[in-house]
Amino acid sequence: MVAYRTMRTAVAASFKASTAITEADAGAQFLALSYADAIDMARKTALEDPAGFQKALFLGPHIINALRALGCTPDGREQAGPDAHVDPAAAALASLQAEGAKPRK
Repeated sequence: MVAYRTMRTAVAASFKASTAITEADAGAQFLALSYADAIDMARKTALEDPAGFQKALFLGPHIINALRALGCTPDGREQAGPDAHVDPAAAALASLQAEGAKPRK
C-alpha cells in the first residue's frame, strides 16, 4: 500500500489508476475531490477545531460511495463487471476507428 499525505492525493491516484472512468464521470470525480478537500482542510485545523475534524470524518462514507460508483473500489469494480475494465490502448484504438482514422502499420 502506498501512503498518501492528503486525501485528495489518494482519491486522485484512484482516478488515475482506474480504466473505467470517462469524461462523463467528471461530476462524480469533482464531488469526491470536494469531500477529500474538506477532510484535508479539517486535518490541517484539527488542533484548533477538533469538533470540525470529527464532523469531517463523516464525509468518509461519501467518498467511498463516490469511488464505488466510479469503479474505484473492489466492490465497485465487481459491480461494474468486466466491461468496465477496458484496456486504455484498445479503447483509444476503437475511438480512432470510430472516427474513421486508420491505425498505422
